[in-house]
Amino acid sequence: MKHHAILVLAISGIFAAAVANADTTITFGTPGGSPIPAGYGGFNWSNGGGPAINDDGLNPYYISGPAGIIDQFSRASPFDLTGVSFQNWMSEITGLGFVSQYTTVISGYLNGKLEDTYTAKYGWGAGTFSGLNIDDVNKITFQTSAVFTDTFCCDSKGNPITTTTSNPHDATFINSVTVRSAAAPEIDPGSAVGGITLLLGSLLVLRSRSRSPSADM
Repeated sequence: MKHHAILVLAISGIFAAAVANADTTITFGTPGGSPIPAGYGGFNWSNGGGPAINDDGLNPYYISGPAGIIDQFSRASPFDLTGVSFQNWMSEITGLGFVSQYTTVISGYLNGKLEDTYTAKYGWGAGTFSGLNIDDVNKITFQTSAVFTDTFCCDSKGNPITTTTSNPHDATFINSVTVRSAAAPEIDPGSAVGGITLLLGSLLVLRSRSRSPSADM
């Protein structure tokens, strides 16, 4: 019976490792531009030192869809950031005569120490940035800049006029973030491999015992 117990422990260890590394996607956007409550999704949210704001895409920021305006989020226990989906202002649609280009620097900190950064460049219709691999941090910050190029008609000679403006401190609108808990030492990926090895060994032992009529129970 002791081999059955080893088998159960091996399976439990593999399952625990898989659950610990499962992704969780946190989405934003509620009607009326309401604040994001502290502790939402297990994190503390901020924007410019004040509460981060949920927006429904219509009021008050007029963005392309439901999102949150944030500059950082954090929690006490370490986590990994694996995906971010950005939003844009509805008035900055890339179209005839207008192009918007955003750059967002995503930085991860562990107890105040910078661990990693990722730079995302995107325009209208940007999708989710996945595979960021900002791992084992307890704080993420966003810093967004934007460049807007507009072409319209016309000067006194009938020539198109092109203007370029920039905002080095543009707002960061997030539709969602995808995170997972940082792997604890006892259930890191190496432990999962060890659990599989233990599982296979236990199966071999059980198989050999099932073939031996004199085996102890």
